[in-house]
Amino acid sequence: MNREYRGRGFGRGRFQSWKRGKGGGNFSGKWRERGHRPDLSKTTGKHTSEQTPQSLLSTKTPQSMQSTLDQLIPYKGWKLYFSEVYSDSSPLIEKIQAFEKFFTRHIYLYDKDEIERKGSILVDFKELIKDDEVTNLIPDTANELRDAPEKTLACMGLAIHQVLTKDLERHAAELQAQEGLSSDGETMVNVPHIHARVYNYEPLTQLKNVRANYYGKYIALRGTVVRVSNIKPLCTKMAFLCAACGEVQSFPLPDGKYSLPTKCPVPACRGRSFTALRSSPLTVTMDWQSIKIQELMSDDQREAGRIPRTIE
Repeated sequence: MNREYRGRGFGRGRFQSWKRGKGGGNFSGKWRERGHRPDLSKTTGKHTSEQTPQSLLSTKTPQSMQSTLDQLIPYKGWKLYFSEVYSDSSPLIEKIQAFEKFFTRHIYLYDKDEIERKGSILVDFKELIKDDEVTNLIPDTANELRDAPEKTLACMGLAIHQVLTKDLERHAAELQAQEGLSSDGETMVNVPHIHARVYNYEPLTQLKNVRANYYGKYIALRGTVVRVSNIKPLCTKMAFLCAACGEVQSFPLPDGKYSLPTKCPVPACRGRSFTALRSSPLTVTMDWQSIKIQELMSDDQREAGRIPRTIE
């Protein structure tokens, strides 16, 4: 991993800002370093008094206006990582806060351009469990990751998503101030879904001990890769629009099998008719590949007449 801090900019970061009053403008830009600033004068403009923000927004369809952000939720991109409705009393909040503080303290170890470009972050498990604040808030981090990997990895992903979003928002505010733009508008930042990938996880599990009771658990294996399949696309979450209230939810698709939500997550609605939004930012796809590994055995571990075990 490149441990050099390249700068506070991001290779594919995007932000938009607009005013809620008359004469609003919008801008978006890409940057890698603080020294490179988009020419905001080319994209800002004046509007007549008859052109209200509502008329500006009405030119877009609900799908194009759909963002990964929800202004009522303090955690940016919550819907990207969790299908349940946000609640302040959720047991996941404490984990997200612990991981967010960890990434904030160790952000100098990561290349933020690379995180956003690849849509993933490599997390050293040994560094994680050595962090005192993480161990205080999550006493049994190893068991949490082993027994509930999807939720734990999603908490890590949302935590780094939050860190990157805050950094982009701060950078956008600085650019606005440097260009002399008003800061009384609302800044929207879209960061892609970030997959947390943990390495150096312990303990190692021997291939011969992998049984059905490990299904759905997070384990570490060591072996030789003997075969890989072609890379295929896999849709892990699909965005669905409720026909009754217009709420958009990110519905998980286990193993990529298409299925419809049973009800709307909004308690006051509970609608049962949905439309799939395949181009929504809340629809998550990933590259999928099957790997076959063969166990490593020393000479004293070899059993006569038996070939090494393999697993996909």
